[in-house]
Amino acid sequence: MPASPCRTPNHVLVNQYRPGEGIMPHTDGPAYDRWAAILSLGGAVVFDFWRDHAHTTSGSPPVRSLLLPPRSLLVFMGNAYSAHLHGISARRVDELEEGRVGNWSRVADRLRRQGRPYPEWAERQLEVPPDQLFASGEGQGDEGQPGAAAVAVPSSGLNRADRFSLTLRRVPPLAAAPPPVGPVGEAAEGGA
Repeated sequence: MPASPCRTPNHVLVNQYRPGEGIMPHTDGPAYDRWAAILSLGGAVVFDFWRDHAHTTSGSPPVRSLLLPPRSLLVFMGNAYSAHLHGISARRVDELEEGRVGNWSRVADRLRRQGRPYPEWAERQLEVPPDQLFASGEGQGDEGQPGAAAVAVPSSGLNRADRFSLTLRRVPPLAAAPPPVGPVGEAAEGGA
């Protein structure tokens, strides 16, 4: 977690997204410390970051898009939290392309290296089944090995599925706590 006098989250928001649903680009605002952690459950989805509101309406692509597989944890802070908007486009299919989705090549490579059995979300949501993604020999290199050539990662659609997200944040304590209040009609201890 970021450097903060209070690092432990004390606020959680649970959202459900059905296929085709999203959440408009937004910031979380000044009520929270400048970080958020999002745990994704259920279906995978593409999560986008935008420069500002004008950028979201310009037709330009997001500055960064990331594939969030189930059980993944996305933590963002600093400028990603305060200077960019984040959201999920309302659509039924996400396009997974190298260069468009920042971590697609890493996720696809992990699937290729893992082999069968593939994670349930990949079998269920990818338009090109994992076996076929790499059947032609594409993606069959050993990138990451010294001297290995980079391998092109095939594109695929990602059919949206029901997804739940848990967004964890920290609401900083107030500078001065309000005075204690007793039950209605009774004075607080030490009162008149």
